[in-house]
Amino acid sequence: MLVFLFSCMVSEKEYSTPPPLNAEPIVIIYPEKPTANDDLHCILENQEAQYQFTWIANNRIEQHNGPILNSRNTRWGDQWSCLATPKEQGGLIGQAQRSIINTCEQFSTLEEDLFLNHQDDFQTFCRYHNRIQGDLWVQGGTDLSDLSCLCEVQGNIYFTSNSDLSGNQIFQKLRYIEGDLTLFQINNLHSIQFPALEIIEDDFQIISTNLLSISAPVLQEIHGKLYIESNPTLSLIFLPSLITIQSTLSITNNPLLESVISTLTSINGDTIIQENRSLTAISLENLEEINGAIYLQGNESLRELHFPNLIWLKEGLIVNNNLSLRKILLPYIVTTEESITIKENQELENISFHSLEDVGAHFKIESNNLLESVYAPNMSVVNGDLYLRELPSLSELSINLHSIEGELRIQQIEKISTLFLSNLELIGDSLFFDQNLSVNSLNLANLETVSGISIIGNNNLQEINIPKMTNIQGSLTVSYNLSLSDIYLEPNTVRGDISIEHNTLLSRINFKNAEFLFGSLVINSNPILESLLFPKLSEINLSAKIINNRLLHEFKFDSLKQINNNFLLQQLDSLESLDSFRNIQIIGSSLWLSDLPLLNELSMPSLEEIGNGLYVKDLDALSELKSIQNLNYIGGDLEIQNNKSLDNIEGLFNITTLLGNLNITSNTSLPTIDIEELLDHLMVHQFNGNVIIHSNLE
Repeated sequence: MLVFLFSCMVSEKEYSTPPPLNAEPIVIIYPEKPTANDDLHCILENQEAQYQFTWIANNRIEQHNGPILNSRNTRWGDQWSCLATPKEQGGLIGQAQRSIINTCEQFSTLEEDLFLNHQDDFQTFCRYHNRIQGDLWVQGGTDLSDLSCLCEVQGNIYFTSNSDLSGNQIFQKLRYIEGDLTLFQINNLHSIQFPALEIIEDDFQIISTNLLSISAPVLQEIHGKLYIESNPTLSLIFLPSLITIQSTLSITNNPLLESVISTLTSINGDTIIQENRSLTAISLENLEEINGAIYLQGNESLRELHFPNLIWLKEGLIVNNNLSLRKILLPYIVTTEESITIKENQELENISFHSLEDVGAHFKIESNNLLESVYAPNMSVVNGDLYLRELPSLSELSINLHSIEGELRIQQIEKISTLFLSNLELIGDSLFFDQNLSVNSLNLANLETVSGISIIGNNNLQEINIPKMTNIQGSLTVSYNLSLSDIYLEPNTVRGDISIEHNTLLSRINFKNAEFLFGSLVINSNPILESLLFPKLSEINLSAKIINNRLLHEFKFDSLKQINNNFLLQQLDSLESLDSFRNIQIIGSSLWLSDLPLLNELSMPSLEEIGNGLYVKDLDALSELKSIQNLNYIGGDLEIQNNKSLDNIEGLFNITTLLGNLNITSNTSLPTIDIEELLDHLMVHQFNGNVIIHSNLE
């Protein structure tokens, strides 16, 4: 009505004199761009005569009183004509037309949730509306073409498992969704198209459907997640205009999907592509930014991971168990805040991170049997662990490490002969260098700090060069290195154990600056070892075990005063003297001396206390015990057995405390009378144990 009065005023302003009665009437229909929910107004602008109006829609005649056509009679797609016929004879008929075209520029909004259960519901909605301010639930119906009016949903769209949609369906005009778009457990629908859809303000989810294809050719932005998961028949995802995903991209468990092609430039969450067994190609050539991690796992047919323009990967890279993957090329990534893990890709041959400098957490490449090359020439900092493990085909390794905050594990690399780690200054945790069959030199020329070191089973290793290392925060293990001939290290302190065992060609061990050992010292089964040199070592906090080194004869322990646990010297065929241990004062637990065929005297004049037992056995050349004359305390047993040359035990007569048993047997040159005299001496002092004396010289 307001529109009608406004039109009459305009008519009066335009004409200063009344128009002639026989003038052709000017008919106008308002509004100019009606929606299906608008009343239509038929207005005469140049007539004062009385007229009656007839409305014609799509060639059907409907009679109405007055110039207003109520919106309940209109629908999208109608073309309405208004005929103005004079009530008196002689007047001319006027006519105007107006189409109710859904261009998605004008909106008729349903301000509530809409539940579509039957095909009639689609048609009823589209008769009056083209926008929903609420959620849309597609729960029934068979044909989306009857919903072709829909332009926008200011809420979520849900396709539920109750829907009867089948075949190929199309949302013809839908261009904007303010919430989620979710298709879940739709069994009969084969394809769905969104030819006009430009923006989804929240998540886009296609989960557990039997779709063959998804198409949204002009979709540019998803402001939430894109989840395409567990669709057993899906083979095509067509999103050629998609630029931005504001959260996670997940393409998971779509067994027939063959390719992912998109113009994406940024993903502001994780990128998860996994368990798509037919996927052969990922083409994201415009992708520049991922503000999350890449998870690429279990894609059996994928052959290459190449993001040629990716410059920012915030939270790392996980590439595991892609059976056909051959190349990983990420040339422009400079840094990542989290880990890079590449594991169990059976056909992987090349990895290239040309610009990578800083890894925020771990860098782990493991169990890639055909991997030949790792190219990261600028990688200098790893703020976690670095693993290169089980890479039997690796022949080229290009890295420039300066700092590793966690562990360094280089294990089971068979082909590389030289490792370039000379710039490495810091290992925050331990170094594990094991079973690298061809490496001949471990050159850590600038390494100053490491927690622990394990060097085991490197068949061709000949040299260990760590000249600046002043402190080992944990243990040092060097074992089963068949070609290693010399160990020369200069730490002042070792806060764990030193264990050097089963090194076939090792002849010399020299720790010239070591002053304190917080753990144990184990030197075992190095068949040609001749020299063991710790000239400044003053204390061993736990045990010292030097066993089965048949050629070992040169010792330097001149500063050693205390061993706080056991001290074992056994199976040392070339040892003649213990003079290097002459300054030891205290042994915290037991002293074991056995199978030392050339040792003729103990030469430990400073020894005063043994916290547990003293065991002297099978020393064929030992003739006397005078050189331990200051020993006064034994906290356990005293056993002297099978020393065929021993004939003098005067050095034991200063013992005032023996808290264990006395066992002196099978010393064929030692007079029993001397033993009985020692027993009498002990009984006068502190001794209350058992006594075994037999098979000595009568």
